[in-house]
Amino acid sequence: MKKIGDYAFSGNPTLENVVMEEGVETIGAFAFQDCTSLKEIHIADSVSSIGSTCFGGCIALETINFPTSLKEIPYRMLSDCDSLTEIIVPEGIEEVGSMAFQYCDKLKKITIPSTVYSI
Repeated sequence: MKKIGDYAFSGNPTLENVVMEEGVETIGAFAFQDCTSLKEIHIADSVSSIGSTCFGGCIALETINFPTSLKEIPYRMLSDCDSLTEIIVPEGIEEVGSMAFQYCDKLKKITIPSTVYSI
């Protein structure tokens, strides 16, 4: 599987953990939006494209990694993820889309590398 489509798991109230295998290249827009029990996401390093609001509204989300092949954190990617307390943006990310972390009410720390040229 190379792509997780738009809205693929959107609104699933029982999904708690996502581990993507290598080979997935694209995660569509809103693919996991409003998965209210989702706590942990491991995105494969092969993922180079993530759609907007992909994980928006995942209010239980505590842990997420960013793949090394990703260049952009898209618009509203993690908006309304109320349980996130820290985000570490890895080297290689060049752009952080608008409202990427909007309404992450418990977010206390964001680490942004020098490779980011646009927020």
